[in-house]
Amino acid sequence: MTLAPMVAACRVPRYREVFTFPNSASEQIMNISMPLREFTPTNLVCLAGYFEKRYSGRSVIIVNMFTSNWAAQRSLGVVPPEPSPMDARALSQMHAHYFFDSGARNNYIEIIPVSEYRTRINLPVADAPRCRLEAADRCIVALERPSYPRVAFFEKVSGTVALQAAVSRAGTVRNIRVVKAGTEQGDVALLLAKASIHNFSTWRFEPAQKRDPLKVTYSYVIDKSLPGGSQVRVSCASSQGGPLDIVF
Repeated sequence: MTLAPMVAACRVPRYREVFTFPNSASEQIMNISMPLREFTPTNLVCLAGYFEKRYSGRSVIIVNMFTSNWAAQRSLGVVPPEPSPMDARALSQMHAHYFFDSGARNNYIEIIPVSEYRTRINLPVADAPRCRLEAADRCIVALERPSYPRVAFFEKVSGTVALQAAVSRAGTVRNIRVVKAGTEQGDVALLLAKASIHNFSTWRFEPAQKRDPLKVTYSYVIDKSLPGGSQVRVSCASSQGGPLDIVF
């Protein structure tokens, strides 16, 4: 069984089977949906073990996991050759992926808070898995890609915004306030602050037993040497866990 001795009691999260691809006797490929709060490392490993047992006669098992029925119904789980905005929107709601291939000896879960930062958990595991993106010792299970405000980009304005907030027990970011906002042009500071607050509010963490304070700094950089000419870097510090740097 995939779970090994990781947890004494494995709770398989509730999910909805939304779309099943045409399968052969040796393959099971499907899209499912479940609430975002269920996308914790432990829950996903439990769910992988459940699918491995349920489809034990299959040599290939692929399960794409979405946060809405609409996205699970529309998406193929991969980027199409010519993706439309709706395709991109649907795929952005896929926050985990299970892949099992007995022939290639592949068996793993991927946690996908955002496409650039995936956590691969090879199975089976003996200890509680960690995420590539963590803060306050909690896995970040979803966030939107931060965008450079158009006015700031076209005026070639760089700047930083420092925010302070609390992560609720449910994993949402609450009580966001601006600690500092500075740019080369003061009138653009408000735009950068609004963009930072909006992005930070999209972060979702795995649930925990307590609230955790969190500080983040958004750095907006204009530089011709960078792809696209700009970069957004998010640095995170908390009372628990190490520093976190996310670059887009």
